Amino acid sequence: MASRAESRQFELLVARIEEAASPRGATVRSPDRIRDSTSEQMREVDATIRFTVGTTPILILIECRKRGRTEDVRWIEELATKRDSLRADKVIAVSAAAFSAPAVRAAKHHRIEVRTLAEVSAADIGDWFLPHGGVINVLRIIDDVECIVGFEALGTSSGDRGFSVPGTAPVFTSDLIPSPFPAEVFVQLMEQAEPERFWKVPLDGPKTRLVVNMNCENSGFTATTSAGTRKVFWVSLAFLVSYEAKRFALQEGVHHVYRAMDRPDVQLSSFDGELLGAQAKFEFQSGDAARIMARLELIPPKKEV
Repeated sequence: MASRAESRQFELLVARIEEAASPRGATVRSPDRIRDSTSEQMREVDATIRFTVGTTPILILIECRKRGRTEDVRWIEELATKRDSLRADKVIAVSAAAFSAPAVRAAKHHRIEVRTLAEVSAADIGDWFLPHGGVINVLRIIDDVECIVGFEALGTSSGDRGFSVPGTAPVFTSDLIPSPFPAEVFVQLMEQAEPERFWKVPLDGPKTRLVVNMNCENSGFTATTSAGTRKVFWVSLAFLVSYEAKRFALQEGVHHVYRAMDRPDVQLSSFDGELLGAQAKFEFQSGDAARIMARLELIPPKKEV
């Protein structure tokens, strides 16, 4: 049987895979606690997915088992009872091993979705989305952002046309973005709108200074100053941009296949390395050839006791 630490890592991995496949706006929590409708006590589940369809809230439970033996009917029946007690809409059962044929039939009867998550070797992944025997992760780095915000349309005679924002202070707001955001976000917006501006930046590390001017008159952006919140008409940005690349061979990664009866296999590869002087975890996930997701997690150093 797996240790608690190994089981917890298994649960977190399943939660990340399901989060990527969840509807937009869904919330994934791992672990989560829900009140039992029968005992009125709080019960823990390995993970939950919550979202809303129209005005109806949906709750999905995810329960995981990292064991070496085949899962049987008993676990399926326990999950059906737990789903009803917690008044969930659905439960997903995920095992590191296979499900027995009776367990699969019982799951279908109880409307429980079953999944398996198995680790595979680099030699067995075949024609996954990782080309040329490895993977390259490229991270864009933005430094020394200088920002001038205009509160009057260009060409006006008013002297109160703009002010400088030091660094990347989170002073901007917009109905399209749920929280105040830094000036650096404008760089991301410009890169999406006019990617050719960034083509001259070399990928081998040197920093290049770029200047971007954006007309925001019809965008609805606002900025907060000591005088209050005001509409933004234009933004001028000057910043240093560079790229850092990290290459991994397939043998350096851990590879998993997530199998379900109702959708294509999900393939997940994880790599541990160093980026920007810190430990980092890179993950690449694909459910089909047309949709690949990448995640980067910087791991803070452990505090000395």
